[in-house]
Amino acid sequence: MPNYSNATIVGHLGRDAEVKAVGERSVIKFSVAVTRKVKDAEATTWWNVAYWSKSDKIASYLTKGTPVLVSGEPYMRDYDKKDGTKGQSLDLDAKEVRLLGGKQEAAPAAAHQKKAAPADDGESAPF
Repeated sequence: MPNYSNATIVGHLGRDAEVKAVGERSVIKFSVAVTRKVKDAEATTWWNVAYWSKSDKIASYLTKGTPVLVSGEPYMRDYDKKDGTKGQSLDLDAKEVRLLGGKQEAAPAAAHQKKAAPADDGESAPF
């Protein structure tokens, strides 16, 4: 029986993305904070994301605080903490990364360019 897991998260970047070249591809690593309400408090889950791409151009847009939607395969990773104890992290092998707008002052200038809206000639449809 085949196995499959997928997660889609929406949150804000906790730090600027890091890019590492691996052969002809790049791996872009960043963390995403997903905050939810739990009774009268908030709980934040941190995800470590790795996004493999042939281009690292998106990395310049992935800055701390940027809202993103990320989809991919989730997994737990074991690691050794600085104090010598074992720890686990929640990681996501991203297949899709979408910028959700907001925090545009941190994006490169090209992201700020918008096309002018067409003039309303009174004949356009109301939808």
